[in-house]
Amino acid sequence: GFSCIRSQLGHLAQMNDNPCSLTNSSAEVVLNVANTMDPSSTFLLHSSNMAATLETIMAMCSQEESGYIRRDAFRQIRNHAVRYDVDPDCRRKMVAWCYQVVDYCKFGRESVEIALSYLDRYLETEDGLEALQDRTVFQLSAMTALYTAVKIHEPEAMDPKLVSNFSRGIYSPEDVEQMELVFFRSLKWRLNPPTALSFVRQFFGLIPAEAMD
Repeated sequence: GFSCIRSQLGHLAQMNDNPCSLTNSSAEVVLNVANTMDPSSTFLLHSSNMAATLETIMAMCSQEESGYIRRDAFRQIRNHAVRYDVDPDCRRKMVAWCYQVVDYCKFGRESVEIALSYLDRYLETEDGLEALQDRTVFQLSAMTALYTAVKIHEPEAMDPKLVSNFSRGIYSPEDVEQMELVFFRSLKWRLNPPTALSFVRQFFGLIPAEAMD
């Protein structure tokens, strides 16, 4: 199943200069590749759906490599003359904290991945440099990233007062809301990153129903 999908994506990559687009000729290539693999599969009967799904996957790949690209901010600052108080261990601790919160609140764990996309991209911005220099600001940034991800991608939002309570009063609800505005500006409102699970959902859409039995 997945080797078939991988092969089709490879053919599409060769056929298209623009990975976001799916031309008629490339759609025909996908169908031809599928036909050579399993002629009896109902997978072959839905070429239009398959083409649309592959187009979505390509668009998501393009997003990852452009507006939602993430780099290792800690590696980039390693040789800077300026002293940075935040290190990868700080990030690991906040990741663990985020998972504890979503599990406690019964949110989906995918919200943590989205929050980390916000946080990592924010740390690469000019505003994010302050968070790398001050652990208190970094902690507020990580908590706000989760707060924002939940508000946008979960059925129910967290009250800023709850986030303040999680910090044991170190940050006020107003601090959280103000940091969220900084995120919006720094991330240029790019708040819907593709996630590992979003790719998996698309890939499952390419697997024939009989293969799932």
